[in-house]
Amino acid sequence: MPQMINGREFPAAGDELVFLNENGYDSQLEEARRHFVKDQVLKVKNIDIGDWSSSIEFEEKPGQRFNSVMFEPLGADVAPEVQEPARRAYELSDQEHSMVLAALRLWIDVVNDGGEYINEMLLDIATNGEDHATNGEDHALMDDKAIDALCERINV
Repeated sequence: MPQMINGREFPAAGDELVFLNENGYDSQLEEARRHFVKDQVLKVKNIDIGDWSSSIEFEEKPGQRFNSVMFEPLGADVAPEVQEPARRAYELSDQEHSMVLAALRLWIDVVNDGGEYINEMLLDIATNGEDHATNGEDHALMDDKAIDALCERINV
């Protein structure tokens, strides 16, 4: 439930906010985009309210703070257009980044272009076939177009 401070309304612990993917300083917004996607719903863990700015810590990202102007309360007037599936954010070294891109391109060349699956383990990884830790949802293999889009997204 929002809290009133000096006549202004601020979120409180437990409130749900939506990431707007806008506002704030460029460096702050760039950092937030590494962790969140537009319209992602997040739960407030803590908020620090200052004279000129306020920062929010979310339960989903403990120990990290984000400028409050990049978020709006989840409500009738602000609701996510489409809730994106859960995403994972990783920081990769240049070497790791290159290896991930190479592996994706190899998958296109060897598997999707008519080759046989390299082994069942890779097929299980690619389709979440044996991993029920992620809500038990299997998924189809990505086609070349989807893999190309993924490569473009991570090759920034």
